[in-house]
Amino acid sequence: MVDHLLPACFEVLAVRSIFVETLVPDQAGEAVFHYLVEGVRGDGCAVTLIDRRTSDFDGHIRYDAWPGQRVKHVRITITRVPSGSTPGLLDFCVFGRT
Repeated sequence: MVDHLLPACFEVLAVRSIFVETLVPDQAGEAVFHYLVEGVRGDGCAVTLIDRRTSDFDGHIRYDAWPGQRVKHVRITITRVPSGSTPGLLDFCVFGRT
């Protein structure tokens, strides 16, 4: 991580996650991914930004927004993927302002 290039904290307002899975065509089914997005504040404490660990959204592209939270780092943890699939994240984009 390159901390010296980042501001002390920034306000995170949304994320876009693009998930991928490795299934052969005859195995295609629901694309339900469960995940947790957390921010780490300047004091080192983690805060939950969005919790999709029980989501039933079926799709590969997910947009999540919330009231702004000031954090230094953002992380995503994938907690469940479609059966028989290898977890994959093609893109994870954080939107906010300094």
